[in-house]
Amino acid sequence: MRVTFMSIAAVLSLLLMTGCATSSQQKLLATQVQKLQTAVENLQKDVDTFQKTSRSSYSSLYSGKGPAEEQIAKIEMPTDRSAENLKHYINEIIVASQGQRSYSSQDPQVAMLARVGADNLPLLIDALPTGSGRSTGSYHLNYAIKLLADDRHKELILKELPLRQGLVSVVIDQGWEQDARDILFSEMEESASDQLPTEWFKAVASLQDPKTYSALTNYFAKSVNASYLYQYISMLPGIQLDDAVAAAWDRTKTINSTYSTASMAAIAIEYGHLDAADALINLLKNPPDRMSSSVNPRLSLLIHLDTTGSNEEIIAWYEANKDNLVFDPESKKFKLKS
Repeated sequence: MRVTFMSIAAVLSLLLMTGCATSSQQKLLATQVQKLQTAVENLQKDVDTFQKTSRSSYSSLYSGKGPAEEQIAKIEMPTDRSAENLKHYINEIIVASQGQRSYSSQDPQVAMLARVGADNLPLLIDALPTGSGRSTGSYHLNYAIKLLADDRHKELILKELPLRQGLVSVVIDQGWEQDARDILFSEMEESASDQLPTEWFKAVASLQDPKTYSALTNYFAKSVNASYLYQYISMLPGIQLDDAVAAAWDRTKTINSTYSTASMAAIAIEYGHLDAADALINLLKNPPDRMSSSVNPRLSLLIHLDTTGSNEEIIAWYEANKDNLVFDPESKKFKLKS
């Protein structure tokens, strides 16, 4: 916008300089140039204000509330770095982070917590919440611990892992999955729900140990995040997922979430679930206002239905042939009965 309007003013100015106008016309043009320039400046202010407001609104709607930087900036590292003073310093940062809804490794709290130093890493671990670690301050604490942790802390971190499950991100970052194997496996096997951190599932899957497959598939089947977890187990050698996918799909159908339905349907259709094709066709007919770019109903249908064409043609073919379709496990396509 700025370039376009300034170009108009430049053209009028050029007319004045080249003498292509009479004296009275020059005065009129000069007045018009000044008015136009003022209008452009005012318009640019409006554009800048609109962009600033839009960015703020987008951040509020989609990014959530960021760190309270003014409050955090008032927190100072104690001169006397005794354990008690450092505990107070860490707690101040946690308290100041309450209400934050979006997180980044660039948040000031990460660097501030890391200043505690590797020798005082146990104090950061003690400040972590128990369980899966999904609470105020856990993100910044975990990230600071990842920055400071090394082999001298391995024994402590593995000891604390069952109690403070968020430490699994440190285990993965340090490549300690094999060292933590028994802990990772037993906690997943005994889990009565799907409240473990996603990284826990990822760590167990990375072992590629058939002895863990039963625990992995059981956990996958009951997880509300099954469609996301699928990426970690779908390529494990020799794993059988038919029953787990069927159970996960049945569970997903009870959840009122367009994203969960679409993402899990894209997996279930690959395993021969015709009602997953129904769900994807419905999304093609009635696309939601917002849909994750990772979910593509059209692509899934083109891969697993023996047809091509526009969205309308895919829908028409499916509705005309739905009752005469059979699933071919080899090609993973629904085809017309021969």
